[in-house]
Amino acid sequence: MIESIDQFYSENMGEDIKRGLRESARRGFFTGSRPPYGLHKVPVKDSNKIRYKLEPDSPDSTPYRVVRRLFDMALKDQGCKAIAKVLNSEGLRTGTGERWGVITVHKVLNNEAYSGTLVLGGRPGHKAIRSGAEPVRVENAWPAIVDRESFLQVQVMMANKRPRVTHPRTVSSITFSVGFSSVQAVMP
Repeated sequence: MIESIDQFYSENMGEDIKRGLRESARRGFFTGSRPPYGLHKVPVKDSNKIRYKLEPDSPDSTPYRVVRRLFDMALKDQGCKAIAKVLNSEGLRTGTGERWGVITVHKVLNNEAYSGTLVLGGRPGHKAIRSGAEPVRVENAWPAIVDRESFLQVQVMMANKRPRVTHPRTVSSITFSVGFSSVQAVMP
């Protein structure tokens, strides 16, 4: 009996926490623990609580300039690998002090926070994985490092570069002969 009450209490508490996070996000407050690279948390008094909004670092700071440069390089049709190589060759590091990698660059270029948009609970057009709820989106929640048009243009360019994945059963193959042996080639 006590276990079922504990389970109910735990599930109810989880729903209350999710509801509170979504409400804070709707009001434009940052609900994460660590802000994205180039942004920092600013405490804001909200009635009797301290909540946080995001603001870009100073335009003279290295992280701010690196984020701008990432998007500028992507707009010049440079890929994530090429961008990471350039940043690493110049000795620049991520917010955690690590070397830049393809995935890290890709995450920065896909993060809507840099265009001033707060997103909580899923990717654009996708429901949250566990709850099935639509994501909370707040446009202009804080000053943008990159304008919205440039951000969207980078998204289109990256989508066009995305490799097309085809299930192996749908790919046709042809057979041709080379000399005395037969070779099978797979055609995309």
